[in-house]
Amino acid sequence: MVKKHQKAITLLIAFGALLLFWVNPQSVFANEINAIDVNVQLQADGSALITEKWDMSIDQGTEVYKGLNLEDVQEISDYTVSMDGQAFTYNDSWNIDDSFDQKAGTYGQNTNELNWGITSYGNHVYTVSYKISNFITQTSTDQMVYWQFINSDLSPAPQSVTVNISSDTQKMNYEDNRIWGFGFEGKVDINDEGVVTAVSSAPLTEENYVTILLRIPNASYPTAFVIEDRSFDSFVEQAFEGSSYNYEDYDPNATYEDLQEMDGATGADTSIPTSTKIIFGTIAAGAIGALGAGTFAFGKYLSQQKKYRAYYPSLKEMEKRTDGQYYRQAPTENVFQTYAIMDQLIDSDDDLRQNYITASILYLVKHGYIAIREEEVKGLLRKQDQAIIYIQKADDPDVPAANLLQLMRHVADKNGRVTQSGFAKYVEKNYKQIEVFERELTDYSMHYLQMNGFVAQGIKAKSAKEKTDFDIAQEVADVPYTEKGFELRDNLVKFKNYLKDFSLLNERSTTEVALWDELMIYAGAFGIADEVEAEFKKIYPEYTEVSTYSNVPFFYYAYFGSMMNRSYSDGHTAATAAASSGGGGFSSLGGGGGSFGGGGGGGIR
Repeated sequence: MVKKHQKAITLLIAFGALLLFWVNPQSVFANEINAIDVNVQLQADGSALITEKWDMSIDQGTEVYKGLNLEDVQEISDYTVSMDGQAFTYNDSWNIDDSFDQKAGTYGQNTNELNWGITSYGNHVYTVSYKISNFITQTSTDQMVYWQFINSDLSPAPQSVTVNISSDTQKMNYEDNRIWGFGFEGKVDINDEGVVTAVSSAPLTEENYVTILLRIPNASYPTAFVIEDRSFDSFVEQAFEGSSYNYEDYDPNATYEDLQEMDGATGADTSIPTSTKIIFGTIAAGAIGALGAGTFAFGKYLSQQKKYRAYYPSLKEMEKRTDGQYYRQAPTENVFQTYAIMDQLIDSDDDLRQNYITASILYLVKHGYIAIREEEVKGLLRKQDQAIIYIQKADDPDVPAANLLQLMRHVADKNGRVTQSGFAKYVEKNYKQIEVFERELTDYSMHYLQMNGFVAQGIKAKSAKEKTDFDIAQEVADVPYTEKGFELRDNLVKFKNYLKDFSLLNERSTTEVALWDELMIYAGAFGIADEVEAEFKKIYPEYTEVSTYSNVPFFYYAYFGSMMNRSYSDGHTAATAAASSGGGGFSSLGGGGGSFGGGGGGGIR
């Protein structure tokens, strides 16, 4: 459920920004950080030479600044700044209240900040270079780099970030090193040149940050930054709190071949997960630094959840509340428009994913994009009956089911034939495409709900004393409903009640099979397709013979949903095991608590 909260909150933030831009584009995009590229060169003495290039578009403010916290044994030196290749002059008494003209062409430090004057508005690339002594940390077992290179609350947040870490004395490799990334959506890896790379794949928000944890063999560099009472693995465990990595999958003794087997057994694409964990990852990271504050935050979270659940109960609870109440027609034009509501009702991401894959298969069959036929296929020991998908159309529907249809086309032979085994292997190897499907579902549904007034927007901020339980529930909700939205949610649940009790409601006048077939798509999304089929057959025993779905036994539709979901899980699990052991792959939006360097904040002022 945490993942769902973060995903929807991110979408609402993005939508809010889009709405503000439509009303007044200058109010949102007055300043932009187009990209930040960070190059870290580890020196033989354990220090690091860091060069950052900030590609910026600025039309207001007087300076750019970056928060930077150093440990007692660390010092900054060789600090320089230039703009478009033109060197700035150092100001040893930087004053953030100086005027634009006073700061122009100069740079300096304000306590724990690096500062430089904007100098002229427009598009410019600022190059900031500095050296940090004792950059590498020695633990009781290994050495490490555990550094926050991009701070949270950086305003404006950068559109893209890259971090490269190389060494003057050795090339990085997966035999000796391990790598993890936290706080952003992207990938981390060690490339063929022996350079650690971290690349974002989506624009950062102010909640994002870029933290890298790199394991280095024990005593590789001389350093005065020594933490004798903690092992490297203890930092890994701490960093994993609130992340999408799994400490149970972490194998500190894994060989390079082991990492390849984890990832390569499925050929898994190890790009970023949808996951995401911005807010709760930040809470978890903060809790590590202050257990008392973390305990308080957790208690507050539980209190908020209780109030949230009073207005936004689970599907199971909603069915109890609406027992005996029915809504006798589909509440929206198609089942995909209510995905964000179903996401909020159904606690299990796994169930939701499988249900909507099944619903999509039913949709594609109903509307003639694919056909499913049962054929005899040679197995290991004997021939057996299998359901085979045949592609029927060259075009795509204008609903998210199109993503699954495109997957099928990748697997289909020249006759448009897609076998179960071929499809399962392809989905397992390309499991990220299922996450693309889920994102498309969310985007499609949120657009519909927002454009039709089902989602509350511009919720007015109130003081803690003024907030009612409902106000708190609205703040916590992934999708905060309007009165109209609550009615749609209720009707959706009552519609499920109707489908389950179809034969008890004497709906004998509803004998149009085409309509019943459409209702089956909703049944698939609810995960009750088999139950609804049984209800239809009570009224009309010939239903499965005249239905669009009559080519194969009905259980095959749910089977394809289950098969694809299982293949997705297998691919994701393999990639997570490799990434959790430091074998590169996806970064985590959350986690990374206890890192060094980051001061929080920064940007333009």
